[in-house]
Amino acid sequence: GFVLGSISDYKNDVDFGDLDRRTKKLSKVLSSSIFLKEKLIAMRARQKFLYSDPRDKALLFALYNDAVESVLEDLNAKIEECLEYQRSPLKEILGSNVPEPYEKNVTVLDGLLGNLYLPNVMIGKTIFIKMHYVGFGLVVDGVLKPWLSGSIRYDDIDEKLPFGGTVYKIVATARRPEDLERLAFKEINFDQSRVRIRAAHQVTSSEMIGPQFKLGEWTTPSFKGAKNLQQFEFVNLGSLILEAEATFNVTGKDVYWTTGYVGEIGGNATKKMESFRLRIKSPYYSVSYQAKLEDGNVTSVCSDGDLCGKKDSGNGINAINVTIQTNQSTFIACDDFS
Repeated sequence: GFVLGSISDYKNDVDFGDLDRRTKKLSKVLSSSIFLKEKLIAMRARQKFLYSDPRDKALLFALYNDAVESVLEDLNAKIEECLEYQRSPLKEILGSNVPEPYEKNVTVLDGLLGNLYLPNVMIGKTIFIKMHYVGFGLVVDGVLKPWLSGSIRYDDIDEKLPFGGTVYKIVATARRPEDLERLAFKEINFDQSRVRIRAAHQVTSSEMIGPQFKLGEWTTPSFKGAKNLQQFEFVNLGSLILEAEATFNVTGKDVYWTTGYVGEIGGNATKKMESFRLRIKSPYYSVSYQAKLEDGNVTSVCSDGDLCGKKDSGNGINAINVTIQTNQSTFIACDDFS
C-alpha cells in the first residue's frame, strides 16, 4: 500500500476511487515485475548448472547470462520506480502517473525462458523449412537465434489431443545449437544407396522372403515360373517413415497404411497383388513408383499416395520400381554432416 500522511489533510480533495485504481495498477506492475525477475533468476540458475562445462560456459552460457543480467537490471529499475512512487507523499501520488508496466520484446523474453518459437529456422548453415524451432534463443549480432537447448519439430500436427491440445513430431532435440543442427540434418537425410526393397512372389515357404533390390530397380521374380508379387518390404530406411497400402484379389488380404511387411507370403499363382500406393511422412522427400502388370503392360509413374494398378481388375502386379526424391523446395543445406 501507499505510505500516507494524515488523511484529514486531504479528505476533501481526494478521489478515493482514483486512489484505489492507482493502488491496483501499481500492485499489478510491481508484482508482475517481481514475478518475471524471480522466473529469470531461477531459469538462469538452472542453465548455469547445465552448462557448467568450461567450453559450454564460455561459448553458450556467458552470452545468455549477459542477456539475462541486462533484463534484470531493467526489472530492478522498474521495481525501484514502483517502490519510489509508493513511498511518495499522497499529493505527489495523486499528481503524477503510475509507473507503466515493464516493456520488453516478448520474443526476446521467450528466448531467455526457453519458450521461443522460430518458423523455418536457420541453425548454423542449414535452413529447416516446413519445420520450426522451440526452445531457448538469444539476439546475436542483431538476429534472434536458437541458443542453449531446444527442439526442431515438423510443422504438420502429428496428433490432436482432447480440449484443443496438439502434438508435433520432433525431428531432433539437443542442448547445443551445433548438435541440434547435426542431429536434425541426420534425421531428415538418409543414405539412399543403402535402401533395399525385399520382394517375394509366389512361394510356399515363409522362409523364402525373396531377394533385395535397390531403389530404381525392378523387383523381378527370383525363380522361374513366378509371376505375381505377394509381399514387399523396405529396409535400411533409417528414420524415414515410408508407408504403403496394397489390395489383393483375395478377400481379407488388403493392407492399409502401414510400415514393415506389405502383403503375405504363401499361396499359389491365383493370389495377386492388384494395386498399391506409397507415401513418405516427411516434407523433405517424395516417393515415385511404377508397376509391371501380369498382362505385360507398365503403369504410368505414380507418386506420394497415388494408386498404382487397379483393384478387382484381375491383372496382378508382377514387379515394382520405386525411387525416392529430395524436395529441394523444402530443404536448404549449406553444409554436409556426413
